[in-house]
Amino acid sequence: MEKLGPKLCIAALTLLPWMVSDAWAQEWLHLRPLQGRVSLGFDGFWQDSETVGRSSDIEFEERIRLRQSGDIVNPGLASFSLEVEPTFTQGRFDSADRDDTRDGSFLNYNGNLSLLQGPISPVGLTAGAGRSTGETDGGLGSRTEFDSEYRNVALNWKYRMFPGSLSYSEQYRDQTFRSGLGGASSKTDNVLRSVRLTGQSSKTGLLLERDWYDDRVEVTDSDYTSNHARLTHRLDWGKGSRLQSRIDYLDRGGFNASKHFTVDESARIQHTENLASTAAYGLFWSSVQGVDTTTNSGNWALNHQLYRNLNTTLDVTARVRDSDLSTQEDYSGGMNLAYRKRIPWGGTFSAGLGGDYRITDRDSEGGLNSVGLPGERHVVDATLRFFLNQRFVVQSTIVVYATTCAPSGCLLNQDYRVLSVGGEFTEIEILLGGPGNLNVGDTVDVTYDYEVLPSQKFSTTSLEYNAGLNFGWISIYHRGSASNQKRISGAADGGLTDRRQSTTGMNLKWNRPDFSARLGAEWRYLDNGSFDTMSLNITQTLSYSASRRMSLNFSANEVFSETDGRDSDVYSADLSASWRPWGALSLTPHVGAWLQRNEETGIGGTQEERFITAGLDLHWSWRAIELDLRYSHNHREGAAATTDEDRVALNVSRRF
Repeated sequence: MEKLGPKLCIAALTLLPWMVSDAWAQEWLHLRPLQGRVSLGFDGFWQDSETVGRSSDIEFEERIRLRQSGDIVNPGLASFSLEVEPTFTQGRFDSADRDDTRDGSFLNYNGNLSLLQGPISPVGLTAGAGRSTGETDGGLGSRTEFDSEYRNVALNWKYRMFPGSLSYSEQYRDQTFRSGLGGASSKTDNVLRSVRLTGQSSKTGLLLERDWYDDRVEVTDSDYTSNHARLTHRLDWGKGSRLQSRIDYLDRGGFNASKHFTVDESARIQHTENLASTAAYGLFWSSVQGVDTTTNSGNWALNHQLYRNLNTTLDVTARVRDSDLSTQEDYSGGMNLAYRKRIPWGGTFSAGLGGDYRITDRDSEGGLNSVGLPGERHVVDATLRFFLNQRFVVQSTIVVYATTCAPSGCLLNQDYRVLSVGGEFTEIEILLGGPGNLNVGDTVDVTYDYEVLPSQKFSTTSLEYNAGLNFGWISIYHRGSASNQKRISGAADGGLTDRRQSTTGMNLKWNRPDFSARLGAEWRYLDNGSFDTMSLNITQTLSYSASRRMSLNFSANEVFSETDGRDSDVYSADLSASWRPWGALSLTPHVGAWLQRNEETGIGGTQEERFITAGLDLHWSWRAIELDLRYSHNHREGAAATTDEDRVALNVSRRF
């Protein structure tokens, strides 16, 4: 039946115009021209590794894609599209201990139906289903092979005052990650089902959602169910004045079970053209692993803007956090100044100064507390490392989430590594080329448990400052902060510390019609009491257009960091050229290198890992024929082994 399915779909698309040849049917049913594509592909991998020896994986693939779309009477009444792609594969894998051949056939498809989407009906219906297979390239030569299916249906109502929809969706994904560094492969197989009710007017928004997640793996059970409800409202009055409200509830059972309830109220009043005030109140309740936490917070701020150059803000904040393990009260007040001024030679000078004083009173019973969903948010920078906010983290409870990872979280020691610093702090190191394909600039959320600090009352004095000059072609900046904590009463060993951090950077830019260059350098320093860390990040980019058909691009990045007896150096560089000898042919040769060197005192000394890649991408088209060729060679040297990998991917297709 599996092989018969593609033939039936092709026959249905081919016979559809003939089946509606009746004049009455042709008057009501409007079919657009049938579109199609035939493609032949070859994908070959050859790997030589010191640990597993030589191996090869070769696959041939044939695809036929047909697409038919149309409508009944008019697109506003009913419209549809159907795309089918029968695919046939033949493959062979050879290694020192294995020799396999494989043949397969499967059907990719994508169908969509839309009913009553025009103005003739107050409600409409959309439905879709599809299946796709393929692969995506990741960092450092890795690749991910996937087989995914989806089904969805949505009922939409078009009531002008409050339009909305009720939808149901299913997503199945079978995924295999293959490391380009000669490491072990990993496989995931999961399904996510969702029911969602949404509505949105000019002032009010509504969301009701239920999710079911099944990882379909018995060894690591990450199944969960989730109920989520959100109601928002916004009321504007006058110029620049508004009231915003939000009620949010999340109940998650199974993996990483937790409950969260949030109520937010905020108001902004524009008193005069240059004077405004804001007031906010928030109630947050959570239950994570049997620990209930309730937080009440309030804030009032007054903002004044003088001649659009000087912005002054005064604020007062109160926060009371009560959990089964501790009660903590925080009261603070502060002021911030932000100045911006145009200066001669087309430059801009900016500066800022702020400070606050906070009193903290903590009554603790000890034990473990949790940072539950949605987690503690961090952005991955060029150092590929960041510290968790809390001290004394139970490292076995850490889960890192990202949009590129599975819903159950990224993989430990493949996507990230956990490091202990100073005996009380925890650092997360992002590993490039993992299944989650994490990279610089990505946002991740982290959940974990941590030990509650003892009862104590203390004060914190904080100061922040910044200054910068920007002339367009050159910019220089410096920013820093300092905080001092003093015990008023309670435990003497309550983890108080003085903290200092600063960042100094410079950017140079050079732009010409056919040439652009950028050089950036940034120095960071952090003194966190029990340890200090330093890092230097240098970036360079060059772009040169030799002609309308030829351009060169170069980028490089160097990061040098040192933390508590551990030095880490990361170097990366990429060079590519884009050449179009004539309109139908484009060639893109590229070469890249990546080096990481870690030196950890007492943990094996110096460790190095090198990765070098080179390749060529070619695209040629002539009338309805297209040809794509990709060749790459990857070379990796690490502490464990040396691995070489060659890949050739060729695809020839014709449209009709």
